[in-house]
Amino acid sequence: MRSLFGAFLLFAFAASGATLPPPPGCPNASLDTYMNLGALGCQLGDLVLTQFSYLTGPDDNVLIPTTAISVRVVGNRQRPGLLFESGKWNFSDDGLLTRQIADIIGFQVTVASDARLAIGGALLTGFELVQATTKVCFQSAFEDCTGPDLSINPFVLADDSFSFDPPVNSTPVNALVEINSSAIIQTFGELGNFTIQFVEVPEPRPALAIALALMTLAGIGLRGRRREPAPSSNQWPAREPGKFRIGLFRRGSTCRTQSPKPVDTAY
Repeated sequence: MRSLFGAFLLFAFAASGATLPPPPGCPNASLDTYMNLGALGCQLGDLVLTQFSYLTGPDDNVLIPTTAISVRVVGNRQRPGLLFESGKWNFSDDGLLTRQIADIIGFQVTVASDARLAIGGALLTGFELVQATTKVCFQSAFEDCTGPDLSINPFVLADDSFSFDPPVNSTPVNALVEINSSAIIQTFGELGNFTIQFVEVPEPRPALAIALALMTLAGIGLRGRRREPAPSSNQWPAREPGKFRIGLFRRGSTCRTQSPKPVDTAY
């Protein structure tokens, strides 16, 4: 509902012809604060992050409020990112070892309009993963992912990377957080935090690439073209194969030609 209200405000601004205010810088705040930013979002270096959302899983048996999930700005200008953490992601006080969650944190990331950059990739890192998994998918809905683009777990990977080919100017981000205590192996679930960073690259310029390609093809065409030499004014026209003509001139007449008479070679 909050995101729809934000989208309505953007539409109202556009319809009135007013200039939209620039988004504020991304703060160190709760996920609830980020969700309240709506369609305006916040700016993280050369990136604008909008439409934050939080979706709980159907099999969750513990509620994690968005006010209990903190979001911190990390990285640098070339690799800006956000760190997500919550004390509620530690199930160490779960005496029955039955707690489980599978929640999705989503948002949209877009390169700022005045930045001549693109998003070339993303990095995912985690800390203190115990019976926990974090998966990130760059699709509009996590259910549309045939396989997560980024994934970390305590048994295989503590960090993962992904490259966009070609680079993109905007992409949805959906991070699935799974934490499960296990009574079978007598282990409680825990996730310290996870970080998503984006790798910025120079903006590709297809128009320039096309222009260079056309210039290259034009150069090849000029080199491959063969020029026929112009005939000189003092050259006879080319004769037909097997024939020859003799030119005869008479005083006061124009040039004419006739076939030669047979020559008698008998003596």
